[in-house]
Amino acid sequence: MQKRVGGAVRPLVGRETEKDALTRAITRLSEGEGGGLFLAGDPGIGKSRLLTDLTWRASMRGLTVVSGRSAEFERDLPFGVFVDALDDYLADLQPGELEALGRAHVAQLAAVFPSLADHAPAQDQESSSPSVRFRIYRAMRELLDVLAKDSSVVLALDDLHWADRASIELMEHLLRHPPRGRVLVAAAYRPRQLAPQLSNALLLANTQWHFEVVEVAPLTRAETAALLEIDSDDPRLAGLFEASRGNPFYAEALSEVATEARYLPGVFTEGSAPPAVLAALRSELYRLSDIVRRAAGAAAVLGDPFTPDLVAEVAELDVPTAVAALDELVRQDVVRVSAGGSQFGFRHPLVRSVTYQDTESVWRFAAHRRAAEALRARRSPVLLYAHHLERSAQPGDHDAAGVLADAARSVLSTAPDTAAGWLQTALRLLPIGGSHHAHRIEMLTSLATAFSAIGQTTRSRDLMHEVLDLLPKDSEQRLDIVLRLSKVERGLGRANEARALVVRELENAGEGNRSGRAGALLEIAIINLAEGDVPEACHWAEDALALSSGTDLVDRLNSAVAAAMIMATAPGRATPPLVDQVLAAVPAIDAASDEEIGRHFSLVVSAITTVMWVERIDDSVRHYTRAMNLARQSTHRDSIMAVILASAEAHSWQGALDESEAAAEDALEAAMLTDNEEQCLIAWTALSAVAMWRGDIEEALRFSRMALGGEDSATSGRSRAAGYYTAWALLVKGEPAEARRRMMAAIGDESMASVAVLMRPPVLEILVRIELALDDIDAAEAWARRIDPQVGEVLPGRWGMRHLAHAQVLLARNRVDEAAALAAEGARLCASVGMRLYEGRCRLVAGIALGELGKHDEARVEFGAAKDLFAARGAKRLHEDVVTAQRQLGAKMPRRRGGAAQDGLMALTAREREVAELISQGRTNKQVAEHLFVSPKTVEAHVSRIFNKLNVSSRSGLTAVVFAARSARD
Repeated sequence: MQKRVGGAVRPLVGRETEKDALTRAITRLSEGEGGGLFLAGDPGIGKSRLLTDLTWRASMRGLTVVSGRSAEFERDLPFGVFVDALDDYLADLQPGELEALGRAHVAQLAAVFPSLADHAPAQDQESSSPSVRFRIYRAMRELLDVLAKDSSVVLALDDLHWADRASIELMEHLLRHPPRGRVLVAAAYRPRQLAPQLSNALLLANTQWHFEVVEVAPLTRAETAALLEIDSDDPRLAGLFEASRGNPFYAEALSEVATEARYLPGVFTEGSAPPAVLAALRSELYRLSDIVRRAAGAAAVLGDPFTPDLVAEVAELDVPTAVAALDELVRQDVVRVSAGGSQFGFRHPLVRSVTYQDTESVWRFAAHRRAAEALRARRSPVLLYAHHLERSAQPGDHDAAGVLADAARSVLSTAPDTAAGWLQTALRLLPIGGSHHAHRIEMLTSLATAFSAIGQTTRSRDLMHEVLDLLPKDSEQRLDIVLRLSKVERGLGRANEARALVVRELENAGEGNRSGRAGALLEIAIINLAEGDVPEACHWAEDALALSSGTDLVDRLNSAVAAAMIMATAPGRATPPLVDQVLAAVPAIDAASDEEIGRHFSLVVSAITTVMWVERIDDSVRHYTRAMNLARQSTHRDSIMAVILASAEAHSWQGALDESEAAAEDALEAAMLTDNEEQCLIAWTALSAVAMWRGDIEEALRFSRMALGGEDSATSGRSRAAGYYTAWALLVKGEPAEARRRMMAAIGDESMASVAVLMRPPVLEILVRIELALDDIDAAEAWARRIDPQVGEVLPGRWGMRHLAHAQVLLARNRVDEAAALAAEGARLCASVGMRLYEGRCRLVAGIALGELGKHDEARVEFGAAKDLFAARGAKRLHEDVVTAQRQLGAKMPRRRGGAAQDGLMALTAREREVAELISQGRTNKQVAEHLFVSPKTVEAHVSRIFNKLNVSSRSGLTAVVFAARSARD
């Protein structure tokens, strides 16, 4: 279906450069390639006219066109410009067309588009976490791709400089992650008024996209004359061109004034247009009667589009009089008819702006109040009249404060910036003290959440301190607020302040709130662990465990976290009873209702993470999925980032690198939206781990450098993890000495006192490889023996890592049979808990050892299993390591004389032998494809299979096999 664009418009005057850009964009789109075209320029310069020409051309070619415009006075309406462009279109889609998006995406979009409201989930309050907003952005991108499935799409957005923050963030996302389908995103904006983050995004837009920014230039004098249809020697031209400076809108407006000679002195005010143009626009308004101007003022208060009945109520006119006034405004081209005659809109936003500014401030105040009452009486969505209340309500208006607070909560997930504005107004309106004390606390808490979501973490922290000041000393809510506040302080890099805050509140807490006190003790333990004070973390965790002896859900959760913290921080404490206490959380979470989990969401997430620590990874991934779904449907705002990042780690343990990367990217996108540097650093660390497993060394180093924040040394839990991956990457890169230096900086010293016990096995395994690369076998063996033997009793995966480390040392000492056995056992242990990549590494070492023993068939089995594991998970470098080991094994195997190469070629299909022959002649994939009349991708697939079957890794290796086969035949 195609949204109709008006009929043909008169040809553009001049604009050769701009028209060339429009032609390029439309031509590429017609050929199936999307892109971006952004028109930048001053007010009235002709951006909208060019955008109209673009949409008209696209419409004439039969392309789908959807267009929207931002409004200056609706900047607090979330996704306003996208809703304007797409909502009517979506309303006309058939159910089958929506199904192509998928239920999850439709549910996300239902929070944005009124036409999809019936598809919203039952619980309509979503998390304000920016990660949820990011999922909406991805759903919008997917929507554009679906719309472009059958026809190329032009999404034209005018006046982007007036876009609301949610629209700006969505556009920023599309610039970094452009639609994959045949979509042209075209927008017009004033560069001086554009949001800074969008200006930066335009500079950093995806370079692989067909993307172009066109600076719309003023008209020349001759072009101005052609526009105004006057002769070049007309005496008015010089003055008009000088006054308009080649701006076509101003030139036309001034031309009308100059023709009528009706300048009105004394009406110039500050505005977005030059005084002469303000005079031109005001001259149109001052020609009108008082009643018509009052109707115009009411329309300006309502905003585009507006209806006669609403204009009548806001202007305090009867409907027939309002209709007559609108007819006059249409005749004077102040407003224009839209939507089949049922709605109206100003001909240009600047006309509305001048009309609005020219209303009396007292009248305008009352008009906004009448607009709010009229829309509320019609049961309009609160989002449509909240901004009217914001401009008209007075302090003490409890009802208005409640409406604004409700409106804020409804957009907290998608437009926290708007929510913050409405909550601030609501707090100003709310009466002081008395029965409203609890409401003020609730609003302040929501406002703190909104500020956190938009990246104003310091303001969020200050508001939570204000909430603490308002809460009674004996309120059990205090500990909950303190725990939230502690996480914020930690996110700001203020761990000491966070610890002091929790300790102080803990000392003041009564004996009755046992679970709250246990949570506070655990928060202190987490802070100490993150700061590298491992023994102190264990002390606080033990105290928390002693308080968590009950059997209800909260006790189970606290007990799980405390038990895991003890195992993580105290050598020799990884015992079956503690593991059992952690695992008791699994059935407790499974049995808990969504409501119960919601009440203790942050604690549930922490408990799920401890389940992952004790290697029940499948259970943790299952629970993370449930937690994420709940977080998107409710108000669990503070913990969703923990869910995302922990799920990235869990998927990494499983070797599900795509899922791990997706979660880490979600976290990074969310952190970038909120300018939360600490969360960015954690996400970069997770991305570094994924890159390392994939074998992209430079990318892993880049992410690690970003995670370290430019620091060479590692001083926190987050930076230590980045230090581990840096050392690993440098080792693979061939710089073992530098790798060792970086690793020692990360672990602090050889005692490893600052490294969590459960984190030591993978770190020590890297250290073993570093020492072996430096030919210090004794040092490597010493590190391998540092892995706590008691871990092996309860954590098979960690013990499998120990076997992997020892097997490599044994190989270096030429104790090959022991190495083979130990590596095989390590593979079994890692496989038993789903650590597939570590299983593959164990199998690779076992294969190498078996090859050294001359057990070639057994070696091939291990190599084959390792190769399959790495290939299925995208671990490219490890896959290459297996291929190299297979070649080395092949070189050691006895070969039959003659015919061996020929036998190898006979393993190929007829078409593969044909491709191999052509490759050996030096032809490229493209040339082979042309010769065989197939696509280059088909040839690429053949070449990949040929390489695998012949156990070669290059075209030169393939050529050697082909020539050897020829020699054998000859």
